[in-house]
Amino acid sequence: MPKRSVLAIVILVLSMLGGEYSTGAAGFASPAFEQVWRDSEAQFPNFWGPMLPARDGLLEPYDGTPLGQRLVQYFDKGRMELGADNTTVTSGLLAVEMIGGTVQIANGQFERRPPPPTPVAGDLDNPGPTYAHLATKAAGILAPALNYRGGRVTAVISPAGDLSFDAAIMMKGPTALADYDTVTKHNVITAFAAYRGFTGVGAIGYAISEPFQTTIKVGGTQRTLIVQVFERRVLTFYTDATDHYVIEFGNIGQHYYRWRYGV
Repeated sequence: MPKRSVLAIVILVLSMLGGEYSTGAAGFASPAFEQVWRDSEAQFPNFWGPMLPARDGLLEPYDGTPLGQRLVQYFDKGRMELGADNTTVTSGLLAVEMIGGTVQIANGQFERRPPPPTPVAGDLDNPGPTYAHLATKAAGILAPALNYRGGRVTAVISPAGDLSFDAAIMMKGPTALADYDTVTKHNVITAFAAYRGFTGVGAIGYAISEPFQTTIKVGGTQRTLIVQVFERRVLTFYTDATDHYVIEFGNIGQHYYRWRYGV
């Protein structure tokens, strides 16, 4: 992608609203977590989210590790996982697990549970689209797609989770299909491809859905957005007036923690 086209997408990363917390984490569960958090936040503000809504570190069961557990910490925007060397930090495949209805407890081992009826983005009182919708009535959005690079977004998912297609959706440069993830066989819009180019695939993951248009409430205001689910994050895009484009993350770390621990 030409450098000029990337820089023309002035990307802001904002918090998706809808969290309720009484206390935050006492601190970082590992110096390695703190280093990753500080490095990421310095480049991309609110990439993991503030410490106030973060959770304290947890030892989660995970066979195949020396003690059968691994240290993790949940932030608004994701989960950090500490490797056996106590220095390697990975980011959890939270979207994969919630939509698939699986909690990974070891390499190749999972516990089944229903996908959560939690909206993938926006305020928590949105009726949807939810992770459960994407796993059921809107599951067509997850099906492998042909490479339509240069084309446009046509999929629409209603707040009730109904999937339809509309060839008349307005296409702008940032919403044109610009990349194709051959690993998962999904198209990616220009804005998301550009942002992932800055942060790296390891932080966002490959696309596991086609991009789709939906209308949701964010901070009490209805917005029409382009949404796409990646392995580790849910990205949303909208045009704020005419001067800049905004990419937001859904609070997937918060969503997953509530789903897994029943909070």
